[in-house]
Amino acid sequence: LGLGSYPQAWCLSPVQNDRVNSIVVTGSENCRVWLFQHANHRGWSQSFTPGTYNLPYGNAKDNDATSMRVLSQADAGQVVRIYAGAGAAVHGLVFEFEDGTLRGSI
Repeated sequence: LGLGSYPQAWCLSPVQNDRVNSIVVTGSENCRVWLFQHANHRGWSQSFTPGTYNLPYGNAKDNDATSMRVLSQADAGQVVRIYAGAGAAVHGLVFEFEDGTLRGSI
């Protein structure tokens, strides 16, 4: 995968396909995360800046996201969390960036 491109549902594991119901983005105001309805960044899309969002939000529908992009302007300390489950607590996925480079996912 290229930096910030998560084109298939398995990339968001352990959150299952079409099970995303909230997203948390922290970092600088330059950080932008895009969720997409279908694989390979197709279907509806919605961008997110730093903040906490419960779906549905904008074009993003609850339990209907399959792929994601994190723009390359990732700054140190940027964290993207994607959750499935009541209260954003059942299953979570964390992407961490350090100095603009993906450090890992948990």
